Amino acid sequence: MVYRILSLDGGGIRGTISAQILSELEGAVRAETGQALHEYFQLIAGTSTGSILAAGLAIGKSGTELVDLYRQNGRRIFPYWGLGGLFSPRRLSLLVQSGLSAPKFSHDGLRTVLQEQYGDRRLAEVTPSGSNQPKLLITAYDTVTRYPLMFKSWRHAEWYASIYLWEASLCSSSAPTYFPAYQLVAGDRQCSAIDGGVGANNPTACAIAEAVRLGHSLADLRVFSIGTGQTFQSYPYREVKHWGAAQWGKRIVDVLMDAPQKIDAYVAQKIMASTPLGDRAYARLHPPLKTAYLTQHLAQAPELRQHLQSQFGSQPIAIEGAIDNASANNIAALAALGAVYYRHGQFQSQFNDDQPPLSVRDKVSDFLAVSAE
Repeated sequence: MVYRILSLDGGGIRGTISAQILSELEGAVRAETGQALHEYFQLIAGTSTGSILAAGLAIGKSGTELVDLYRQNGRRIFPYWGLGGLFSPRRLSLLVQSGLSAPKFSHDGLRTVLQEQYGDRRLAEVTPSGSNQPKLLITAYDTVTRYPLMFKSWRHAEWYASIYLWEASLCSSSAPTYFPAYQLVAGDRQCSAIDGGVGANNPTACAIAEAVRLGHSLADLRVFSIGTGQTFQSYPYREVKHWGAAQWGKRIVDVLMDAPQKIDAYVAQKIMASTPLGDRAYARLHPPLKTAYLTQHLAQAPELRQHLQSQFGSQPIAIEGAIDNASANNIAALAALGAVYYRHGQFQSQFNDDQPPLSVRDKVSDFLAVSAE
């Protein structure tokens, strides 16, 4: 029997892209099956900002509601950004508490937003025994045991089953240098949790492994993976060969988040390519994070272009790839990127050059066709 997996990458405020793609996808799924996303997918996995989206979907939130989550709360999570943000007066309490090495943000805004979104719901309550609710997988990493944390909503006997849903997402979203580690206490266990993206910023391979462990064959799996935008920042050898801690310190999180994401995408694609349906059973939507790509495709979406121009006013439309730039303009541009990519973009497999390009819409339609029971 077909078993459908949805996997959501990390990427901070760039989760807006994923949320917009989810909103578009939900429309296609409803038209095809009459189901919402949490009814269509049996396993939803997320890391970091993807864990926020995954948790929201698992409890029945719509894609549109998740886009609004970023629009309405982005600046509460990331109240300042850029290098100038390091000198914000609002960091004073962090500097007093942790010194000059303090993370960029406290947990206050993120924790409050997550608590408002999920309330007192416990992780195990997401998938009650015997229910048809989707299984939720959230990844994090424990700096004490130096071992991954895999929070599974269906494992009701595990030590973490009674933690709050917001805690699981907070653990998964505590990106080093951006947020402090989160001390998770459950029963006799204490963990120092940081962002799952240090190991699995793209949790697709983890989700496939869990599905197989649950007894589903690879041939039955249908895997839909959504990224938060492909970055193209290059670090040439002539520069990096001279870098030490000071230079790498500014960029290491970018590399640490990017490399696992691409490795996991490679592993997932190769596994699914070995199944009878091959690439037809696997879809990864991951738009280029480029201003030029956005402006090019806005020509095919005049209403969206007009809306975005009214948002930016006299400023040129531009996308900022930093994971903490929660300005209203950047959030609007990220949402627009997700929309134009889904509606007008071309899908090309990153790992199969022989596969001819097709529209993203056609790729989604084909995925829905092979995913039908």
